[in-house]
Amino acid sequence: MVRTLNELPQLRKSRSGQPCPRQGHKLLYWFACECVEIDNGRMTIQCKPEEGDFGFHRFHNRIEDDEDGLLPNRDLPYYEVGNLHSPGAHQLPHYVTEVKTHQQGSNTDRIIVSRDDVWFDKVYITTHRDESNFDIDSTYRISKGLLMIISRVLCVQINTFSKPDNSDWYFHLSHSFCTMLLF
Repeated sequence: MVRTLNELPQLRKSRSGQPCPRQGHKLLYWFACECVEIDNGRMTIQCKPEEGDFGFHRFHNRIEDDEDGLLPNRDLPYYEVGNLHSPGAHQLPHYVTEVKTHQQGSNTDRIIVSRDDVWFDKVYITTHRDESNFDIDSTYRISKGLLMIISRVLCVQINTFSKPDNSDWYFHLSHSFCTMLLF
């Protein structure tokens, strides 16, 4: 059964997206700030997973050759993002793709979403345990509340600090968020 993470301390304790050079925290930060808008309890889609935006592609909910799925069976399609080598992944911001190395574990974290035409239904994070299989013990559902907490980090920092004149300001904000998760 997939566990749900509702707060930053739970995300930190899960060890998801850690240690470096993994991109999981930066990917989740980007997703919460750029791909979803939460309003009235609905997660409105701000990108087009079905068209391959940011490297999104269909996720066929299965574990190896087993009949069971990694995630609960739903009547909605699943889409995956985070493979830095997928077509369209070049659209991800540099602060997410900067970890694209050939070091073991540097491209293992993914976000999987279920969606209808307008809303994301559920959001999950997971990790590859090898080149083709996900680790069911490192798979979590991310609550709407946690996505809101993560996106508020951006809003607070934008309203508190002036935006630098260069395009790396998102990079600095994402590092602040990721640093918070380490402590």
